[in-house]
Amino acid sequence: MANTQVPEVFEIQQELVVAEESAPIKFVSNEDVVAINSILSRVEALVEEEIAGLTNQGKSDLDDTAYRKYSAMLELEKVSEIIRPENLPSETVERLQTLKDRLQFNMRLLDTHLTAVRNVSESISSRIREIESDGTYDATAGHY
Repeated sequence: MANTQVPEVFEIQQELVVAEESAPIKFVSNEDVVAINSILSRVEALVEEEIAGLTNQGKSDLDDTAYRKYSAMLELEKVSEIIRPENLPSETVERLQTLKDRLQFNMRLLDTHLTAVRNVSESISSRIREIESDGTYDATAGHY
């Protein structure tokens, strides 16, 4: 009977190891905090650069800035899967909240920018259709 319990204990230990590997880190070293703050600094700078570009306050290549912001945000997301905010110093948590607020503002600016681009594009397309049209399909054609 002892032999039948060994696999059960082994399976439980394996489950614990898997659970520990996927569990968030409870202790955050100073090096981890420095690394997180470095990532935060990059993301903050990129968000501010994009905001400046969207509000015409700076010269920014929006495509390049968006790509670099996306990469930095992915890096921050990977760290957040391992380290939870409740395990970070309060200053870092405050920076994360401020970043969240700035990202929300950034999203509103991006939405406004995309809406404006869409409106201009539709206006240009409409005008091109008017110029290229010979009037064959106009509703007013044939009505005098």
